[in-house]
Amino acid sequence: MNKKPTESSSEPIKLTVSEVQPEESLVEEPLVVPEEAVAGDPNLVVPKSDVDDLFPSPDKMEIQKPKRSPKGGFWGFVGGLLIGGLAIGGIFGFIINPKSAGNRREVNGVISVPTSVVEPTPEVTEAVEEVDYSQYSVKVLNGSGVDGAAASVKELIKEIAFKSVQTGNASVSNLKETTVQFKAGVPVAVFEKVSQLLVKYTVVEGDALEDSAGVDI
Repeated sequence: MNKKPTESSSEPIKLTVSEVQPEESLVEEPLVVPEEAVAGDPNLVVPKSDVDDLFPSPDKMEIQKPKRSPKGGFWGFVGGLLIGGLAIGGIFGFIINPKSAGNRREVNGVISVPTSVVEPTPEVTEAVEEVDYSQYSVKVLNGSGVDGAAASVKELIKEIAFKSVQTGNASVSNLKETTVQFKAGVPVAVFEKVSQLLVKYTVVEGDALEDSAGVDI
């Protein structure tokens, strides 16, 4: 049986062509894993390259040494020379001319003004009256009632070069004080001298003797 040839379709065949772009290659970015995560998860596998990047070995670490500026060292040396020169110059200036340094301190400091000094008034000493004891006569009377009291007084005043010294007994014998009487004109220094010698007695000054008395004291 003869097949009839199939009649071709008169409709055109449409082909749709689309441009397919190649997919972009995915670039694997380095995985940054914190140190805590690596230590905490034992199942986590980190590439060795990433570990080396995070924790470089000590032999690969570069230690940068600070660079010294040649200019900074030069100026530091010059500054040290200037400071040392000033210090040495100040010391020698003070040693060579200490007065000028002292004057500068006085000008800059507080100038103290001396106050007036009150000088003590000199004591006026009275001139000691010169007495000629050899022109006076003395009579010692015992009024104590004790034998030999007049002779004891005579012995005490013998260093005074009186003209004469007599002893006797008073009209009373119960006196407690030694009374010294003078004629008018006898210096007070005579009484003071006698009182000094009779220090163990109570000496008082009595009434003045009359001119008719046979002695001066």
